[in-house]
Amino acid sequence: MRIDPRSLAALPLVAGLLLAGCGGGGGPDRGSAVATPVQTATLTTAQLDGAASSVGLAALFGPARCGVAVSSLEYNTVGGRGEDTNATAAVMVPTGTADGCAGPRPVVLYAHGTTFDKTFNMAKVDTNGEARLAMLAFAAQGYVVVAPNYTGYDRSRLSYHPYLNAEAQADDLVDAMRATRAQFGAMSTTATMGNRLYLTGYSQGGHVAMATHRAMQQRYADEFTVTASGPMSGPYALWSFSQLIFQGQQNIGASLFTPMVLTSYQQAYGNIYATPADAYQPPYDTILPSLLPAADVTSAIAKVPAGADGSYRTLFDAGDGSPFIFKTSFRLASQQAGSGYAQALQRNDLLGWKPGAPMALCYGASDPTVFGMNSTSAQASFASQGATVGRFDLEDAGTVPAAIKQGFDAAKANVSAQAGGGAAGAAAVISAYHGSLVPPFCMALVRGFFQSVGG
Repeated sequence: MRIDPRSLAALPLVAGLLLAGCGGGGGPDRGSAVATPVQTATLTTAQLDGAASSVGLAALFGPARCGVAVSSLEYNTVGGRGEDTNATAAVMVPTGTADGCAGPRPVVLYAHGTTFDKTFNMAKVDTNGEARLAMLAFAAQGYVVVAPNYTGYDRSRLSYHPYLNAEAQADDLVDAMRATRAQFGAMSTTATMGNRLYLTGYSQGGHVAMATHRAMQQRYADEFTVTASGPMSGPYALWSFSQLIFQGQQNIGASLFTPMVLTSYQQAYGNIYATPADAYQPPYDTILPSLLPAADVTSAIAKVPAGADGSYRTLFDAGDGSPFIFKTSFRLASQQAGSGYAQALQRNDLLGWKPGAPMALCYGASDPTVFGMNSTSAQASFASQGATVGRFDLEDAGTVPAAIKQGFDAAKANVSAQAGGGAAGAAAVISAYHGSLVPPFCMALVRGFFQSVGG
């Protein structure tokens, strides 16, 4: 089961039917634009329908109601230590005069999944698969989409990315919204930003979307009112999830994701290790702390041990002489609640609060990259706080419409058949599950949820 590491991060657009001031730190200019927005693409409804049809998503997403104009916006924000920096976002604006395309439009603040590519840019809808997916699912249906690239990516001058840092990433998204509001007149002549604000995102972006919902509710309530949120396949239960991994249930891609987490928390809190050699086996102590994200993704990932099956589950000593990343001493210490790493995970865990606006979680229970327990744990935690949060599990027919379940099962069967079925087919489904199979179905379900709670 050799995994293409790039498929674990920047969601590819699936082919065939899936074949192929308040809170935070920083200076007074947080959320201000660095420069005038630059338009990067315009698409007609015919072009959008053609794009959806070419990848088998026309039936799932429906005909485009609006054209879309895409712009790139650079703004001031903060990094993981609260330091001043900049970031960029894509702003996708519905165009045309059809009903639902002009005037006040609902806004979707979209958080993207993990990517190892430092040049990642959601404004490049011609080449960025996740950006195209968000455009087809939301912008083409009349939503203004604000999709930050995050600090540390694209033109951001931050030398690292605050990966799974709940406060820093929520502040980044808040600042993207501030800048978009201020500059929207330069990006649209017919549509305006309405009062309905929806938050969603996939994988890492699920964590970011949920963290932003919490931040807007607790720290930015005077600026933003969340209408609803729909986090998708995110690592919300960070502490429990990490305990499973460090106890031996490594997720696919663990050797790529986990060093990014350590670097993020070391940059923010400074107490994960005294030196990288405290945590990493040589030579990885001199390689991994600053490896990802990278402009040359292929060369960077080649420096990480993939393991015999190519699944990047090589965090720990397997006892067979094969390369591994973390020292056993760090593995054992990190499972102790008082360790710096445990404290950082607990600080960025998203359980234990009560959403004040409607929320629904979407995921697939068989996800080998972000385990389904993250969503079930979050739902249970919110229930214990008195909040009823919806759940869409693509493996559970009782939680999703029949047409969605049938489509998802058919997509898995198609991937398996393309790989020849049997063991090879099962491995292909596992490889495609998180990065390709789940995202479009969850986006369709989340869009339906948003429509049900306000449009």
